[in-house]
Amino acid sequence: MSRMGNALCLAGIVLSVVLSGCATHGTPPAGGGRYAGPGAFDFRAILKDPPANDSAATRADIDRMLALQAARTPADVKHLNDEGTFSVCLLTAVLGASYKTNSMPATEALLKFVGEDAKSIISAAKAQWNRSRPWAVDARILPCIEKPKSSSYPSDRAGQARVWAVVLAEMFPASRDALMAKAERIAQDRVLSGVHFPGDVEAGKILGQKIVERIMQSPVFKADLAAARAEIKQVNRGAQ
Repeated sequence: MSRMGNALCLAGIVLSVVLSGCATHGTPPAGGGRYAGPGAFDFRAILKDPPANDSAATRADIDRMLALQAARTPADVKHLNDEGTFSVCLLTAVLGASYKTNSMPATEALLKFVGEDAKSIISAAKAQWNRSRPWAVDARILPCIEKPKSSSYPSDRAGQARVWAVVLAEMFPASRDALMAKAERIAQDRVLSGVHFPGDVEAGKILGQKIVERIMQSPVFKADLAAARAEIKQVNRGAQ
Protein backbone atom coordinates (compact mmCIF):
# COMPACT_ATOMS: atom_id res chain seq x y z
CA MET A 1 0.00 0.00 0.00
CA SER A 2 1.29 3.47 -0.88
CA ARG A 3 1.93 6.16 1.73
CA MET A 4 -1.15 8.05 0.48
CA GLY A 5 -3.37 4.98 0.58
CA ASN A 6 -2.14 4.07 4.03
CA ALA A 7 -2.77 7.60 5.31
CA LEU A 8 -6.28 7.70 3.83
CA CYS A 9 -7.11 4.33 5.33
CA LEU A 10 -5.89 5.39 8.77
CA ALA A 11 -7.77 8.69 8.53
CA GLY A 12 -10.91 6.81 7.61
CA ILE A 13 -10.61 4.58 10.65
CA VAL A 14 -10.12 7.50 13.03
CA LEU A 15 -12.96 9.54 11.48
CA SER A 16 -15.44 6.69 11.48
CA VAL A 17 -14.68 5.88 15.11
CA VAL A 18 -15.14 9.48 16.17
CA LEU A 19 -18.37 9.97 14.24
CA SER A 20 -20.06 6.64 14.78
CA GLY A 21 -19.84 5.99 18.50
CA CYS A 22 -20.82 2.43 17.61
CA ALA A 23 -18.42 0.57 19.90
CA THR A 24 -19.97 -0.90 23.00
CA HIS A 25 -19.08 0.60 26.36
CA GLY A 26 -17.83 -1.15 29.45
CA THR A 27 -15.68 -0.87 32.53
CA PRO A 28 -11.95 -0.73 31.65
CA PRO A 29 -9.88 -3.64 32.98
CA ALA A 30 -7.90 -3.17 36.18
CA GLY A 31 -4.64 -3.27 34.22
CA GLY A 32 -5.63 -0.29 32.09
CA GLY A 33 -6.73 -0.05 28.45
CA ARG A 34 -10.13 -0.94 27.02
CA TYR A 35 -9.50 -4.67 26.78
CA ALA A 36 -6.11 -5.09 28.47
CA GLY A 37 -3.35 -2.88 29.79
CA PRO A 38 0.30 -3.05 30.87
CA GLY A 39 -0.64 -3.78 34.48
CA ALA A 40 -1.93 -7.21 33.48
CA PHE A 41 1.48 -8.45 32.31
CA ASP A 42 4.69 -9.64 33.94
CA PHE A 43 6.98 -8.97 31.00
CA ARG A 44 10.03 -10.66 32.48
CA ALA A 45 8.01 -13.83 33.00
CA ILE A 46 6.98 -13.78 29.31
CA LEU A 47 10.24 -12.73 27.63
CA LYS A 48 13.89 -13.54 28.21
CA ASP A 49 16.40 -10.74 28.58
CA PRO A 50 17.89 -9.75 25.21
CA PRO A 51 21.52 -10.76 24.75
CA ALA A 52 24.25 -8.29 25.71
CA ASN A 53 25.67 -6.10 22.96
CA ASP A 54 29.04 -7.87 23.12
CA SER A 55 27.60 -11.40 23.28
CA ALA A 56 28.06 -14.13 20.68
CA ALA A 57 24.30 -14.11 20.09
CA THR A 58 24.29 -10.41 19.22
CA ARG A 59 27.30 -10.81 16.95
CA ALA A 60 25.50 -13.64 15.15
CA ASP A 61 22.42 -11.42 14.73
CA ILE A 62 24.58 -8.61 13.34
CA ASP A 63 26.20 -11.00 10.87
CA ARG A 64 22.76 -12.11 9.72
CA MET A 65 21.60 -8.50 9.36
CA LEU A 66 24.70 -7.55 7.39
CA ALA A 67 24.05 -10.45 5.01
CA LEU A 68 20.44 -9.31 4.54
CA GLN A 69 21.61 -5.74 4.06
CA ALA A 70 24.08 -6.80 1.36
CA ALA A 71 21.33 -8.69 -0.47
CA ARG A 72 18.71 -5.94 -0.10
CA THR A 73 17.46 -4.88 -3.53
CA PRO A 74 16.05 -1.55 -4.74
CA ALA A 75 12.66 -3.30 -4.87
CA ASP A 76 13.06 -4.27 -1.21
CA VAL A 77 13.89 -0.70 -0.26
CA LYS A 78 10.88 0.62 -2.17
CA HIS A 79 8.58 -1.90 -0.50
CA LEU A 80 9.90 -1.09 2.96
CA ASN A 81 9.40 2.64 2.44
CA ASP A 82 6.06 2.30 0.66
CA GLU A 83 4.59 0.73 3.78
CA GLY A 84 4.76 4.19 5.29
CA THR A 85 3.21 4.81 8.69
CA PHE A 86 2.29 1.55 10.36
CA SER A 87 -1.42 0.96 10.77
CA VAL A 88 -3.97 -1.82 10.62
CA CYS A 89 -4.49 -0.89 6.96
CA LEU A 90 -1.39 -2.91 6.07
CA LEU A 91 -3.29 -5.98 7.24
CA THR A 92 -6.81 -5.14 6.08
CA ALA A 93 -5.40 -4.65 2.60
CA VAL A 94 -5.17 -8.45 2.22
CA LEU A 95 -8.93 -8.79 2.79
CA GLY A 96 -9.85 -7.26 -0.55
CA ALA A 97 -13.52 -6.44 -1.16
CA SER A 98 -14.68 -8.13 2.06
CA TYR A 99 -13.32 -5.20 4.09
CA LYS A 100 -14.98 -1.88 3.30
CA THR A 101 -13.28 1.13 4.87
CA ASN A 102 -15.74 3.72 6.24
CA SER A 103 -18.62 1.20 5.98
CA MET A 104 -17.74 -0.79 9.11
CA PRO A 105 -17.55 1.69 12.03
CA ALA A 106 -17.96 -0.92 14.78
CA THR A 107 -15.26 -3.08 13.23
CA GLU A 108 -12.91 -0.14 12.80
CA ALA A 109 -13.54 1.00 16.38
CA LEU A 110 -12.63 -2.45 17.69
CA LEU A 111 -9.42 -2.50 15.66
CA LYS A 112 -8.53 0.98 16.89
CA PHE A 113 -8.96 -0.01 20.55
CA VAL A 114 -7.03 -3.26 20.01
CA GLY A 115 -4.16 -1.31 18.46
CA GLU A 116 -4.09 1.26 21.25
CA ASP A 117 -4.05 -1.41 23.95
CA ALA A 118 -1.32 -3.42 22.21
CA LYS A 119 0.86 -0.36 21.69
CA SER A 120 0.63 0.76 25.31
CA ILE A 121 1.49 -2.73 26.54
CA ILE A 122 4.46 -3.16 24.19
CA SER A 123 5.73 0.34 25.04
CA ALA A 124 5.72 -0.63 28.71
CA ALA A 125 7.64 -3.80 27.86
CA LYS A 126 10.25 -1.80 25.95
CA ALA A 127 10.86 0.30 29.06
CA GLN A 128 11.81 -2.86 30.97
CA TRP A 129 14.90 -3.38 28.82
CA ASN A 130 15.59 -0.18 26.84
CA ARG A 131 17.72 -2.11 24.35
CA SER A 132 19.78 -0.11 21.85
CA ARG A 133 18.86 -0.27 18.17
CA PRO A 134 21.13 -2.29 15.84
CA TRP A 135 22.85 0.69 14.21
CA ALA A 136 23.80 2.03 17.65
CA VAL A 137 25.48 -1.30 18.45
CA ASP A 138 27.26 -1.71 15.10
CA ALA A 139 27.70 1.24 12.74
CA ARG A 140 27.84 -1.11 9.76
CA ILE A 141 24.08 -1.57 10.06
CA LEU A 142 22.53 1.00 7.72
CA PRO A 143 18.73 1.22 7.96
CA CYS A 144 16.99 1.96 4.66
CA ILE A 145 13.96 3.56 6.32
CA GLU A 146 13.48 6.31 8.87
CA LYS A 147 15.10 5.35 12.16
CA PRO A 148 12.61 4.78 14.98
CA LYS A 149 13.22 6.79 18.14
CA SER A 150 12.05 4.11 20.58
CA SER A 151 14.16 1.30 22.02
CA SER A 152 14.57 -2.00 20.21
CA TYR A 153 13.25 -4.86 22.37
CA PRO A 154 10.63 -6.17 21.84
CA SER A 155 9.53 -5.08 18.37
CA ASP A 156 6.39 -2.98 18.58
CA ARG A 157 5.44 -3.53 14.96
CA ALA A 158 5.92 -7.30 15.10
CA GLY A 159 3.77 -7.47 18.23
CA GLN A 160 0.98 -5.24 16.97
CA ALA A 161 0.89 -6.99 13.60
CA ARG A 162 0.42 -10.33 15.37
CA VAL A 163 -2.36 -8.92 17.55
CA TRP A 164 -4.24 -7.35 14.65
CA ALA A 165 -3.82 -10.44 12.46
CA VAL A 166 -5.30 -12.75 15.09
CA VAL A 167 -8.22 -10.39 15.80
CA LEU A 168 -8.95 -9.89 12.09
CA ALA A 169 -8.85 -13.65 11.59
CA GLU A 170 -11.63 -13.94 14.17
CA MET A 171 -13.76 -11.71 11.95
CA PHE A 172 -12.55 -12.93 8.56
CA PRO A 173 -11.68 -16.61 9.15
CA ALA A 174 -11.37 -17.40 5.44
CA SER A 175 -8.41 -15.01 5.29
CA ARG A 176 -6.61 -16.32 8.39
CA ASP A 177 -3.60 -17.72 6.50
CA ALA A 178 -3.18 -14.56 4.44
CA LEU A 179 -3.43 -12.36 7.53
CA MET A 180 -0.88 -14.37 9.49
CA ALA A 181 1.47 -14.41 6.49
CA LYS A 182 1.19 -10.64 6.18
CA ALA A 183 1.88 -10.18 9.90
CA GLU A 184 4.98 -12.35 9.56
CA ARG A 185 6.16 -10.34 6.53
CA ILE A 186 5.68 -7.10 8.46
CA ALA A 187 7.73 -8.52 11.34
CA GLN A 188 10.59 -9.80 9.20
CA ASP A 189 10.70 -6.53 7.25
CA ARG A 190 11.93 -4.87 10.43
CA VAL A 191 15.08 -6.98 10.30
CA LEU A 192 15.50 -6.49 6.55
CA SER A 193 15.17 -2.72 6.94
CA GLY A 194 17.88 -2.70 9.60
CA VAL A 195 15.87 -1.32 12.53
CA HIS A 196 15.48 -4.46 14.67
CA PHE A 197 17.60 -7.41 15.70
CA PRO A 198 16.00 -10.77 14.82
CA GLY A 199 15.50 -11.45 18.53
CA ASP A 200 13.51 -8.23 18.91
CA VAL A 201 11.08 -9.44 16.28
CA GLU A 202 10.70 -12.89 17.81
CA ALA A 203 10.07 -11.33 21.22
CA GLY A 204 7.51 -9.00 19.70
CA LYS A 205 5.61 -11.92 18.20
CA ILE A 206 5.66 -13.83 21.50
CA LEU A 207 4.40 -10.82 23.44
CA GLY A 208 1.84 -10.03 20.75
CA GLN A 209 0.40 -13.52 21.09
CA LYS A 210 0.14 -13.14 24.87
CA ILE A 211 -1.51 -9.75 24.44
CA VAL A 212 -4.15 -10.97 22.02
CA GLU A 213 -4.91 -13.98 24.20
CA ARG A 214 -5.51 -11.61 27.12
CA ILE A 215 -7.57 -9.21 25.00
CA MET A 216 -9.81 -12.02 23.82
CA GLN A 217 -10.67 -12.90 27.44
CA SER A 218 -12.16 -9.43 27.99
CA PRO A 219 -15.98 -9.34 28.22
CA VAL A 220 -15.89 -5.89 26.60
CA PHE A 221 -13.87 -7.27 23.70
CA LYS A 222 -16.28 -10.18 23.30
CA ALA A 223 -19.21 -7.75 23.07
CA ASP A 224 -17.36 -5.52 20.61
CA LEU A 225 -16.36 -8.55 18.54
CA ALA A 226 -19.97 -9.75 18.35
CA ALA A 227 -21.04 -6.31 17.13
CA ALA A 228 -18.26 -6.25 14.55
CA ARG A 229 -19.13 -9.72 13.26
CA ALA A 230 -22.78 -8.74 12.87
CA GLU A 231 -21.78 -5.57 11.06
CA ILE A 232 -19.44 -7.42 8.67
CA LYS A 233 -22.15 -9.95 7.88
CA GLN A 234 -24.70 -7.22 7.20
CA VAL A 235 -22.39 -5.09 5.06
CA ASN A 236 -21.19 -8.01 2.94
CA ARG A 237 -24.72 -9.37 2.56
CA GLY A 238 -25.80 -5.97 1.21
CA ALA A 239 -22.94 -5.99 -1.29
CA GLN A 240 -24.02 -9.28 -2.87
